Amino acid sequence: MKTKIIATLSLMVAFSSFGQGLIAFQNANFASQRITTNAVVNGGGIGSMTTAANSFQFQLFYGSDAGSMTNTTPVYLNSTTQVGIIVGTLAGSFATIYPGNTAFFAQAFGWSFGMSLATAQLTPGAFWGSSTVINPTTSTSPAPGTPLFGSTPSATQFGGFVLNVVPVPEPSTMVLAGLGAASLLLFRRRKQA
Repeated sequence: MKTKIIATLSLMVAFSSFGQGLIAFQNANFASQRITTNAVVNGGGIGSMTTAANSFQFQLFYGSDAGSMTNTTPVYLNSTTQVGIIVGTLAGSFATIYPGNTAFFAQAFGWSFGMSLATAQLTPGAFWGSSTVINPTTSTSPAPGTPLFGSTPSATQFGGFVLNVVPVPEPSTMVLAGLGAASLLLFRRRKQA
């Protein structure tokens, strides 16, 4: 009898701890949660993120305070069937970093596929954007975990956010920069002569 009780208690502890620390990094097909764009570039449309495969990628940054967040390992892609949706999942690694019922800070980033976030931020014509910083608490119950996107953006849940296109420099700006460089070379030659 004692063996059965110990085995039952062990299973209960194992199952209850299995879901602790889970979060759900995925948005729903509601206007308040969709990711949008601000320009028509690379197949996207103003106000809608394309459903073309491998167009955008998303990653969750997290930390114990808002000033020291790092990125999670998985990078998620946009949905190929629903506009503005991240094909996310549970981030189970949080179970070891933030056990159940632990508050942390998080921010979602999205950018053009095929490059790093830092590269997308500097590449004319590429998209990138970020959510607000939130302060959720990890789940103490089994899956699906604490949802990071909510129907109403709040201090603990993301709303949808905008991926902005990196502006392409206008030709007139490039011409002015070229004229400035040429004039500096002329002044340098006169000074040496």
